[in-house]
Amino acid sequence: MLDHVFISVSDIARSIAFYETALAPLGIAHVLDYDGKLGPAGHPDLQGMAALT
Repeated sequence: MLDHVFISVSDIARSIAFYETALAPLGIAHVLDYDGKLGPAGHPDLQGMAALT
């Protein structure tokens, strides 16, 4: 079981589209946009994928 996985990418829109398609059969979708400015200094922006059930 995985809880958190962080993957750095160069094209966020393309990556979200890819992972939405690849993970859809598992019931996993893009559910969160996190602005790194809301966290501690230097925190990256994050996109969250999660099971919808």
